[in-house]
Amino acid sequence: MIKDYQNSYWEQKKRRHPSDRIISDFVRPKLDFIWRYIQAPDFILDVGCGNGYFTYYLAQIAPTIGLDNSEAMLRQNPVKTLVRGSADHLPFPDAAFDLVMCSNLLHHTSNPLHVIIEMKRTSKRYVVLSEPNRYNPAMLALSIAKREERRTLKFTFPYMRRLVHQAHLTIIDGHVMGFVTPNRMPRKVASWFSRFNQPNPFAAYIVLIAERPNASRSDLQ
Repeated sequence: MIKDYQNSYWEQKKRRHPSDRIISDFVRPKLDFIWRYIQAPDFILDVGCGNGYFTYYLAQIAPTIGLDNSEAMLRQNPVKTLVRGSADHLPFPDAAFDLVMCSNLLHHTSNPLHVIIEMKRTSKRYVVLSEPNRYNPAMLALSIAKREERRTLKFTFPYMRRLVHQAHLTIIDGHVMGFVTPNRMPRKVASWFSRFNQPNPFAAYIVLIAERPNASRSDLQ
């Protein structure tokens, strides 16, 4: 469940448009990594989609629904297929999507394992998670300074791997990657950091690609 102070935090935020070059530099390397393993999904769900940083690019690949609990964030999202709802109780049937993913959502929830299990329930095959890495200096500073970001202090690669295993998903691959942060990083700094997208233990984000253990390799073919 997302606490009231988390809800008010998102209602007050104005963010860059997803088409901004900084957002592209933030999103595209992660998607390039994901698409190495996931080919041609027919239907995608972006959980905690916010103002569309990932939804905007996912929708260029396949029909995508974005879900978020914040009306203010959804108003900023340029994708048309949006649903207001809770990640704790996704308003979709079982196995409705080929790919269900979230970015920067789990550390804002009080029960990330439950959210992952809900994502698994609505996925036919793939679940992808991207969260801040507490060992990145910028993420560490933000998590100390902002109470809404405080749960980032839990998020390490081993912690996320444990969550995925507890949800009874099979990990395909995972990296700690990317130094571009989307919201406040100055353009010149972001342009310089965009050169560094190789796996690095001090990078800003943990990206895990997982699948249901009973998924058939022919499901998406």
